Amino acid sequence: MERYHFETELQALRKQLLTMGGLVEERVHRAVQALIHRKEEDARRIIATDKEINDLQIDIDDRCLRLLATQTPLAVDLRLITSAMKITSSAMFVAWSAIRSRLRLIRISASARWIVPGSAIM
Repeated sequence: MERYHFETELQALRKQLLTMGGLVEERVHRAVQALIHRKEEDARRIIATDKEINDLQIDIDDRCLRLLATQTPLAVDLRLITSAMKITSSAMFVAWSAIRSRLRLIRISASARWIVPGSAIM
């Protein structure tokens, strides 16, 4: 793999990381909104779409491993590649936390009354 192709792969890796970060941010926002507005159907729909983030994590990790296996990255490139692998793990943790909050919403939606912290007027 020549250096130009390697740089192209690094650029694609950066774009995938930004895409994944945006998706996770959107999922967390939607999970919070579903919880605040008690929208069980939104929570169920959001849970069904999380495969996209999982697939993106696999693609990013595969790209990182391929770059490590086929190249001898310079220090700055090596830091980017290893950081990308750590970022995907952290992003997946955040995404799974959002999923857990959605599952909790579904479980508690059956209760007659519940209060969202910070919504009570004193």
